[in-house]
Order: sequence, then C-alpha cells, then structure tokens
Amino acid sequence: MVDDFADFYKDIQSKAKLLVEEHTTFYGVKEFAIADNNGYVITIAENS
Repeated sequence: MVDDFADFYKDIQSKAKLLVEEHTTFYGVKEFAIADNNGYVITIAENS
C-alpha cells in the first residue's frame, strides 16, 4: 500500500516500463499498468 497514489505514479515511471498511463476507469477508479522485469503486467489501482 502507498500513501500517495499520484507521487507513486510519478516515481515508478522512471523505474518500470509503463504500459497504460494513469486514467480513471468508467467505474471511477484511477489506475495504471506497468511491466515487471519478467514481462508480467501489473495493474495498480487507487483504493477509493
């Protein structure tokens, strides 16, 4: 868990391959997706 979703997003961009930029889903949750070093997709969402 992170304290600040926006700060985490800014920080992770320089450390991981960003696959999907931060956006708000149709159901109102902010999320983005990265690839880990093995190529797995990790979607990170803000807890609302």
